[in-house]
Amino acid sequence: MKNTDSPDLTDLMHHLGACPFEFQMMPRMGETGEIDTAALCRDALRMVGHEPLSGAAEKQVHFTLPPNPDHLLAAQIGCWFFSHAWFRGRKNLIPKIVYFLSEVLESISEHVQPALWVRDMERREEFCRLALAACKLVPLGETKKQAAERFESVSTLKRNKVLSKTAAAYHRMKEIRRQMKEKAAREAANVYGRE
Repeated sequence: MKNTDSPDLTDLMHHLGACPFEFQMMPRMGETGEIDTAALCRDALRMVGHEPLSGAAEKQVHFTLPPNPDHLLAAQIGCWFFSHAWFRGRKNLIPKIVYFLSEVLESISEHVQPALWVRDMERREEFCRLALAACKLVPLGETKKQAAERFESVSTLKRNKVLSKTAAAYHRMKEIRRQMKEKAAREAANVYGRE
């Protein structure tokens, strides 16, 4: 059964692709006048909930953002993503959005350069699908199964696992061939030595 109260993936991808340059700038904390990632996250969540964050949610945003620059940049891009009109007024999503910004993006940020979330179409789709999955949402017109299958097809982590397995299999095959050549050389040397 398809969910009728779901966001349009194409619209979300277009919105993400229009992420302003300022959201993609390296964050600087303190009195520099530059973007403070935690403050940006609180502002984005305030827009989603149409009201200031509760004390607990505000503390969670502040303390769960580590000083990893790639994660901070990805979180800033996530703030832009959740500024989309579809998310406004959906206060129930705030804990899931916090989870996405703090934990999901932290785990994936070491595998994807932040700029690719905006520039590369496949990474942009992956970002949108990651965010929707973290929020327990299915894109408009898709079933849960379809959404899961499509996510698998664009997942960086899944692709990295496949590449690792392929590389490991290649190295095993190369080692077996090396051992076979050595064995053949030893056998040839034995035959030559007996003559």
